[in-house]
Amino acid sequence: GDLAFRAAQRASCQLERSKELSNKEVARAKMSMEVLDLLYTRRERPRAKSLSDFFAKQVRGDVVNGQGLEPRSFKLEHGMLNHATVAVWSRGLIVGCGLGGVVNEMDWKEPRRVLFAVLEAEAFEAAQKEEALDVGRGLHLLPEEQIMGTGVKAMAISVPLRRLAPVATAEVGTGLPNTPLERQARRNRRAKHDKHDAQAQTVQPESLGGQRFRSMLPVLAWAPPTGTLRVESATSCCQVAIGRVDALADGIRLGETKESEGLAEVEILVPSRELQVSLELSQRSLLQQTLDFRPREEERNVSEDIQVKVAVGIYIYVTPIILEDSKLEPELMVFVCGHRRDIPDDGQPFKGILRWAGGEVRLDAWRPVELGQEDCLQLLTSMRFEPDLPRGRAWSPVEWEDTSTEDCKACQFQRLLINPVRVGNIING
Repeated sequence: GDLAFRAAQRASCQLERSKELSNKEVARAKMSMEVLDLLYTRRERPRAKSLSDFFAKQVRGDVVNGQGLEPRSFKLEHGMLNHATVAVWSRGLIVGCGLGGVVNEMDWKEPRRVLFAVLEAEAFEAAQKEEALDVGRGLHLLPEEQIMGTGVKAMAISVPLRRLAPVATAEVGTGLPNTPLERQARRNRRAKHDKHDAQAQTVQPESLGGQRFRSMLPVLAWAPPTGTLRVESATSCCQVAIGRVDALADGIRLGETKESEGLAEVEILVPSRELQVSLELSQRSLLQQTLDFRPREEERNVSEDIQVKVAVGIYIYVTPIILEDSKLEPELMVFVCGHRRDIPDDGQPFKGILRWAGGEVRLDAWRPVELGQEDCLQLLTSMRFEPDLPRGRAWSPVEWEDTSTEDCKACQFQRLLINPVRVGNIING
């Protein structure tokens, strides 16, 4: 909780202040930084406790379609919440909102419950296309526990409690299609009066038409408007697609761009409201922008596209060269990489001065160095390292090698994001 959060903060800050760290202190500080990242994510928005919790938050306008926010054992992919035993459309429907899914603020003043409608494939696809479903006419809505383990497709429905009514005993069914599973369930029900049957509910229409005609009236549940955030990422130097750019909304990590067929992109559903959107690459802030995803006159589901250009940035680390039966202190290899996730477990921060065509910086901790926007080859070949060397040590640089060919110019920054590059050794003098 908060104690762990503050402890990780103190440990990571200590790394920035300290000039001389032991190997154990470096490892502890590095681990603290990783833990701190996880705690930031969990502190902003914990994982949904259940399917019902996920959709209750979603229809209120919370950000839920992010990595690690779905319920445990579920995976959010291709617009579905997939589980080994059930699949649920990732957009919940609301009973009580206006035509077209326009949410009336008055709806949230009354208690609600999330239940699930199990549909045949054709009806499921039709409801997805229309973003609406008739949940009246005696359609059985089931609690989460009843759909688990059934292998069905379902839709989440948020219903005011006052509109729900338990299914009459004579009408009770599982709400599942007429499959061998349903037939077996009916046999079990007749024999044992399954305790879950009483949980099946139907949605009652408003009082129009009187009690006599309620079961014949439709009740529409609408998917509220949603926004779509599309992010493309490329290097600023060579305009080459690169992935691993994180997209965040209101501080919550939603996902990262992934490279495929010459394009790096991510597409994410977001709530239909104003959001603070930020893009980051390995702790480097690339963009911060306020975007409005509320419906417009000619656009119900608003989309926003962002194309971000990533400046050349590096991390520098050292790793020991372990030689068996050697009594000397291990020599060190010095590497540069484009993402801190690529730093190996035995990596330690480079301590010393880095100079390049655009400036210089002293390093003694884990932090990225932004070299510039253009000409990655010039920036990287201009790097000069002056490590802090104890007595008996010497610096042996390795010249940067351009991997371009006559037929193809290779982006050196993209190269760093694929594999770290060795730039020298700290050797015994």
